[in-house]
Amino acid sequence: MRKWMGIPLALLLIIGLHVSAWANSELHTGGRLFFSLWDVSNPNRLTAIVVTRQAMREGATIEQVRNQWRISGNPGKCLPRGANGSTSNVNRTDLGGTASNPIFVDDVHFEYYGQSCLRVDEIIHMSCGDTDMIILTSPESTIPPRAVFSALLENGITRGALDVHLITNGSGDLKQRKLENSLMGHAFIADPGEGWVANYDAASAKSASCPRCDEIDSGTEVGYENYPTEVYLPVALPDGTRTTGTGYLGTLLSLWAPTLLPGGTMSSDFTVEFTWWDGRERPHVGDFRDHSVVKFLGTGTALDSRFNLENFTCGHTTDADQAENDGKPRDGIGIGGAGCDPPSDPSVHNDADHPSDNFDTQFSTPIGWWRFQLAGDDQPVPAAGPNSVRSGRGLVGVVLTSPSPEADPEEFTGQAVAARLWHEDPCEIAQSGDTIGPPHKGHGQISDENVALFNTFSSFRQSILCGLIRLQPFDPHIILPGPEK
Repeated sequence: MRKWMGIPLALLLIIGLHVSAWANSELHTGGRLFFSLWDVSNPNRLTAIVVTRQAMREGATIEQVRNQWRISGNPGKCLPRGANGSTSNVNRTDLGGTASNPIFVDDVHFEYYGQSCLRVDEIIHMSCGDTDMIILTSPESTIPPRAVFSALLENGITRGALDVHLITNGSGDLKQRKLENSLMGHAFIADPGEGWVANYDAASAKSASCPRCDEIDSGTEVGYENYPTEVYLPVALPDGTRTTGTGYLGTLLSLWAPTLLPGGTMSSDFTVEFTWWDGRERPHVGDFRDHSVVKFLGTGTALDSRFNLENFTCGHTTDADQAENDGKPRDGIGIGGAGCDPPSDPSVHNDADHPSDNFDTQFSTPIGWWRFQLAGDDQPVPAAGPNSVRSGRGLVGVVLTSPSPEADPEEFTGQAVAARLWHEDPCEIAQSGDTIGPPHKGHGQISDENVALFNTFSSFRQSILCGLIRLQPFDPHIILPGPEK
């Protein structure tokens, strides 16, 4: 294949290294983190999960029970390492523990999900101001896999997701312990053998007071901000695209539907409807049903085989299964043909028929963007009151763009990028018109409990809570919004 698109696509890929920071509107501390991809699919590949717990520094006006977990000079609290003779930054004595028999109260729960139905979990002990790096590796790696993680590897699972949240194994006010929003998370996926590393931010959700949430899993009266049910990938290069020195690119989508509360089972199927638009704004639709979506967009067992370079054309087409490039069609049509190249005559740079295209003086480029919508799932509806008609699941995803395994290893140059998917603002109607961006804690007049249970409500009730529909006070729908799902 000709390298006619090498320069502009290489630049796009470099620009793409900064996309994840722009895309993540959850760049805030929270009580829950969702990592939508870990990857140990070959002996060289590893994933580093970094979780940081900030040092809480609330002042005297915060209730006393929460001062228990702030940085202070009192023995037994969350001390800076070495302060007042302390040899560890882990809470040991608040609940009667000793140095030889500590009682940990700063626990973080890790729930690993494999791309099959299998899941395993472990507890990580973290304290105020702490940061931990958890390295996930394959059995053939020179770095031994974590003991609990091996249960997934033994079943041939090489990719998956991770749900993280604060817990407590002590006594006292468990609700206040879990309401601490102090976690931050980041993931690095690296393949030293192929010479690249990519990173993305975890999806952070703040904890919220939710008295009815303890009825769902016999837990505590704590819920979390919901994840969106409609997400977007604003730019993707088709599988099979070749950039200078990187071989053929593959675009791996890892899309998950986290449960309403962290650590729940995700073995039940969900349905995702997707639409992607090519460079000529032509829509291509499809759907997928499984308990997770870990697939390349356009190669192998693809999500949609049309999203492959061989199915893009430089010119126009009436074939609904073929995508069109972004840019002015030139004389000649075909992959790598004259129709893809810039015009040699500067006088014909104008493209009056396609004024929105901005690559008229450059190359005709295959490119597209995607929308994913959660259309339904088999998860049971939680027992959280008469207004709950859905399971409460949302969507979180990341797309890893990296050289495909078929590429020439000698041409790898360290180019790879992981981009988090975007979503709608709180209480904004999504692009499809069918879903609403879930509110954040403290948004408008919506109570914390309704924030935590938002995805379980019907679209009608969500619209009422967000002020998108206003009813007269005597309308009974304000109490019972009806059967719409």
